[in-house]
Amino acid sequence: RVLAGDALAEYRVGERSWKIPVGGFWQAHRDAASRYAQWVAAYTARYGGEPGRAWDLYGGAGVLAGALVDQGFAVDVVETSGGAIAAGRQTLADEPVAFHRGDVASRLRGLPSPSVVVLDPPRTGAGAGVMSAIAASEPRAIVHVGCDPAAFARDLGAACENGYRLAELAAYDAFPGTHHLEAFAVLVPGLEDRRGR
Repeated sequence: RVLAGDALAEYRVGERSWKIPVGGFWQAHRDAASRYAQWVAAYTARYGGEPGRAWDLYGGAGVLAGALVDQGFAVDVVETSGGAIAAGRQTLADEPVAFHRGDVASRLRGLPSPSVVVLDPPRTGAGAGVMSAIAASEPRAIVHVGCDPAAFARDLGAACENGYRLAELAAYDAFPGTHHLEAFAVLVPGLEDRRGR
């Protein structure tokens, strides 16, 4: 409940500005969103190949989608929060970004096939079912962002069980004084992919 002041807080990432409800989620570290967007852009430039379609799963207001657009991708964002989607639609109104509201596991069906998938799930991780569905869509690269090492590791294991291999891994101390780390992984199709890719 807002007692005084505006109900929206403004956040900037690069040249874009988002107005997020004050009760909505934004990264705790003031530079995190900008840094994460830069890292996602760098990973997709290295591993994504020719820009095409991308998925931004658990995409919030579309900060990482903005980084993908800057790389030349058209982006499908899947998010559960109506407030985040409204903010993203306002900021990215003139960009090739489509927002889809709902649970990631159920919303993946029917989306155009991606060449790149970026996901930043909650602390519980994406889960084996979502990772299997992502792998079945056969992207050239999966960029996974995670803040819980155990859930992150389970998701990476599920991707590897579905024909992907770890190409790059990095961890950042984005939560000083806590046991949490922000981890980034890039997964690419494995050499021993059982589906013959």
